[in-house]
Amino acid sequence: MSSVTRDRVSRTSRLGLFRVPDFRRFYGATLAGQLADRFVFLVLPLVAIVWLDADEFEVGVLTALTTAGSLLIGLPAGAWVDRWRKRPVMISTDLVRAALLLLVPLAWWADALTIGLLFAVALAHGMMTVLFEVGYTSYLPALIGREHLVEGNAKVAAARSAMSISGPGATYLLGWGAGSRSRRPGGQASPRSGPR
Repeated sequence: MSSVTRDRVSRTSRLGLFRVPDFRRFYGATLAGQLADRFVFLVLPLVAIVWLDADEFEVGVLTALTTAGSLLIGLPAGAWVDRWRKRPVMISTDLVRAALLLLVPLAWWADALTIGLLFAVALAHGMMTVLFEVGYTSYLPALIGREHLVEGNAKVAAARSAMSISGPGATYLLGWGAGSRSRRPGGQASPRSGPR
């Protein structure tokens, strides 16, 4: 075997599951979903404080609602998802989560952002995340085969860990941008801005 061939084989073996297009798409979706989760956990409370002048109780309720989805539908979610095809469940829940997050800047732009809307976004996003996670657990073995499950779980776990570390920094930049733009377009003050 020539040195060029050996180099190609070595690079291919290092890539592993990244050679599989479906896994690459799944991996990218996982990164995007983890960043969205960090946004919900960290930036939504900051949005409530900066844009809506939320008090401590409201921020506490908002933070609790980000994880309340698992309490509300955690038990039946497994039975529901088992009746459906996993890939459409994951795609649809990801699209719904993206739409929910887009509601926040759109509502701010339309001067319709309220703490109630943030509560609804946090709760609905958490419920969609529960359905996504249940589908993900069942879909990965079907996607890559059980013989590659250890490698696949390791790569996905590494991605999740990386986003857990870098995600707060990225969402902090978004939150900093929100703080620097706490006045609405045209110079109007943000809703409930200023001292109470």
